Amino acid sequence: RLAPALCAAGFEVQAPLLVRWYNEHPKVTPLGVAHHLDADGDTLALLVGNSRTLWRPFVRWVGERLAEDENYLARHPDALDAYARHAVSTLLRALDGVPGLDAAPSVVFADETLETHGRCVSVATAAHVAGLAFYDASLQRSLHKALGPWIAYRAVIVFSGVTAPRLPRPPEPTNPLSPAEAQRVLAIQQDCFLRWDDSDEQANWGRLRSIVDAFEIGREHRYEHEMMQFHYEPDAHRRLEALRRTALCARGPGDGGAAARRAALSCD
Repeated sequence: RLAPALCAAGFEVQAPLLVRWYNEHPKVTPLGVAHHLDADGDTLALLVGNSRTLWRPFVRWVGERLAEDENYLARHPDALDAYARHAVSTLLRALDGVPGLDAAPSVVFADETLETHGRCVSVATAAHVAGLAFYDASLQRSLHKALGPWIAYRAVIVFSGVTAPRLPRPPEPTNPLSPAEAQRVLAIQQDCFLRWDDSDEQANWGRLRSIVDAFEIGREHRYEHEMMQFHYEPDAHRRLEALRRTALCARGPGDGGAAARRAALSCD
């Protein structure tokens, strides 16, 4: 019931895990409780993420917000985080009354930090222990065997009171990169950081983009142009203006009032 609803919202990357798989990981165990999932070890959890399929549902949602409030993006510059929270929370509320769920699930979102929420979770580690994607420490990146680097994580849902001690633990994922590809991408990444220039953010982010574009694995799952612009445009105003225009164009001139009609004139 939850899985297809998450897929429809653009979060088709999902992987079940037990809380202890994460909490007992060597990188997590030494950390304080603020870094742990707060549940018994056999409690069922679900890692939620996305590939490029997130873009259309997200853009549609932003268009709906802009139809209600033309200044929505000015007041909510972290619109993607807002969408993830809205979508996941709404879908979990729909589970109220489902047999076997005696307590409401809790959620740790990927954007949470110790400074903002007093807790945080390593979603890349969660993906690794769930067998979803290999974490390459040298590249500091999760790599999926099919999607490659074109993957992002949004939340870990913890189903409090639901235990699954017999859930089979998946094999530890292996690096899907060939040694040659790993070395080639690492060289591009090292060059990017060596040439980092705080006075030229456009060049910096262009080189960051060149890193992810260098992967052969998952190339067919590369983010579309507008999605790349959203993720790799360092100027907040340009990034949000491009998102606004894309969202209003997606709604069409008859859906969103004057703002949508103005945007539709320049959609082509």
